[in-house]
Amino acid sequence: MSIYIHVCLFLSLYVTLVVNVVKQSDYSMSDDWHLTIYSRKKQMVLGILVNRIVKTSPEWAAQYRRNIFAHEILPNAPYLLFVFPDKLYLWRKSEITTEETLPNYNIDAHPIFQPYFQRSKVTPEKIRSQSLELIVISWLADIMYSESPSSLSKSQKWVVESRLFTAISQGKFAIEQVA
Repeated sequence: MSIYIHVCLFLSLYVTLVVNVVKQSDYSMSDDWHLTIYSRKKQMVLGILVNRIVKTSPEWAAQYRRNIFAHEILPNAPYLLFVFPDKLYLWRKSEITTEETLPNYNIDAHPIFQPYFQRSKVTPEKIRSQSLELIVISWLADIMYSESPSSLSKSQKWVVESRLFTAISQGKFAIEQVA
């Protein structure tokens, strides 16, 4: 348990010192997103929903997205990313619609998150929501503050291909305040 606490404290410190989490007064932040990334020009470019459900499918993600949009839970952003411990789903030029739209990218999250899971000594099936959010913040911060897209692993080529790298480069996070 103490390792878990140390990892959480480290990730929290990492977020505070390196990521430059934005103040709510600097950006209009929606309470409905788990995480949002704003560009250097202070425009929302990426909405991120983080959920610890495992073994999802692109069809399930499309239905989940439709249900969320049907209830007007999410604001419109150029990119929408659903993050699960074992899968990532990315929609480019995501528009609010009640139609089921398959994600543009269906990514195996294991090679991306495995180093983070190993360091925290947790499995994808046993991770807590806040821990997964911290891992996602760390991973995205590594991308956002990377000097070059060539430094990304092969499992993350989709970040460059989708132009997400350019959209979030040197951006800032807005983090949902959980009540």
